[in-house]
Amino acid sequence: MRKIFYFLVFLSVILPLEAKTIKSKYFNINFYGDVNLTEFLKKINVDFINLDDIFNNKKSLDSLIAESIDNLYLEVSSILDIHIYSYRGTINIFHSKEDFDNAIYSLGINNSKLSSIFLPDNNTIYILENELTLGMLAHEIAHAITCNYFITPPPQKVSEILSGYVEYSILKRAKRLNN
Repeated sequence: MRKIFYFLVFLSVILPLEAKTIKSKYFNINFYGDVNLTEFLKKINVDFINLDDIFNNKKSLDSLIAESIDNLYLEVSSILDIHIYSYRGTINIFHSKEDFDNAIYSLGINNSKLSSIFLPDNNTIYILENELTLGMLAHEIAHAITCNYFITPPPQKVSEILSGYVEYSILKRAKRLNN
């Protein structure tokens, strides 16, 4: 049974899932599986972009997603007061928990309780679609920024405190804008 599991994990690394990729200024955003892009945009729309623009053919869904991700990156940078304008990273969004777990397991992470993680070795954020929140994505972007800013990344506890502060600040701002 264990051999079959390892073989399937090996196959998932060799035969990666098909991904839809959207390129923004700061990220390559890869969507694996049947991710609902409109729902994804609603979850991350920090500036409450008018989604009617999609239906009026003013902007494509892809461009609105790229714009929202970049706006969130800039907002997180402002909260941290750390600005890396040349930053390039990757965000992988997975529709299924199985695909998410296989992706992080293939990189040496064996924790089935995770629904998001930033891995500095490949400068990539991994997120499970149905668990995604605006705060969660801001939290992981904060990890990416602090890890790439400092010559020696801060200790894990310090990184979690900074990322937690960013998550709190983003959610507080979103609540204020929503009222």
